[in-house]
Amino acid sequence: MGISQNKKNVVAGSNHNIVKLVWFIVDFCEHFSTGAFYLHDFLDMDKLKVIFSNILGVPVSAITNEMSPKNTSSWDSLNAIVLITEIEKGFSMIFSYDEAMSVKNFGEVVALLKSKGIVLND
Repeated sequence: MGISQNKKNVVAGSNHNIVKLVWFIVDFCEHFSTGAFYLHDFLDMDKLKVIFSNILGVPVSAITNEMSPKNTSSWDSLNAIVLITEIEKGFSMIFSYDEAMSVKNFGEVVALLKSKGIVLND
């Protein structure tokens, strides 16, 4: 089993942010050392889901387009601001106030990022 496959098994069963960070670093190093380091490797759906997972404390596998503050207790007003901020940092872009306020679920975040030219590999 390769490092990437093992990473998915460990992260999927873990709620520990440090484990996710370590595996992200391992994955980064693996791509870099093999010469397969491309920007698009980190501009994908997995990156967005890891941001949500880290902030909301939910497994990546539990994140669906329907995930929202209505069905996710940790998605409160403070974490909504943190999500927007971390997405802006992670994808090197800025949301307008209206865009940030319009987001009601994960699927709408995906649609908003795509409308701004962000490539998300489904």
